[in-house]
Amino acid sequence: MLTAKEGVVNENQEEKNKASGWVPQGFGPNLFWDMYKEDLKDPDLKWRQTMKHKDKQVEYTMYQRPNKAGGVDLVRIDQVYHDMPMEAFLEMVHRDTRPENAVVFDDLEIVSEKEKIIYARLKIPFMSEREAIIRMKREDLDDGSAIVIVRTMDEHKDVPLNPKYVRNEMMVARWFKPVKENPKDL
Repeated sequence: MLTAKEGVVNENQEEKNKASGWVPQGFGPNLFWDMYKEDLKDPDLKWRQTMKHKDKQVEYTMYQRPNKAGGVDLVRIDQVYHDMPMEAFLEMVHRDTRPENAVVFDDLEIVSEKEKIIYARLKIPFMSEREAIIRMKREDLDDGSAIVIVRTMDEHKDVPLNPKYVRNEMMVARWFKPVKENPKDL
């Protein structure tokens, strides 16, 4: 779910950021839940498995399909973390999100205890540096699960567009819930 736009500023970004979950144009407000309910075997949707991994700590399967609205593909990852309490994991996600290839990875704004805006500049092998303004928001649900949404913003008052860098675009929603058979797993 990652694309790059060079030197592009979206005039309607302010409206997009105010929308619930800052869902990108062409998607409904229930994008995550609608995608989660989709049948991965439905040939019309064109889901395909792109990765599978299993070890003592984590297991996951990644699926990808074309985006009906155009643009970046949608990615779904079904993942289980073993022996990882929910609160410890969510705290780690909120605190330790710095990727290894980050040249710069700084908090721009702490919106609330569960929401922040980050500026990142990344060095990707065989490519020029990429930058992103990332808004990360956590929502705790009534059933004890939580959703973490990571969405890039086209602009922020503290980060003017710099033609030297390609500004990345992405949206990731992650739903964390304890596994019924083993509550220590997520």
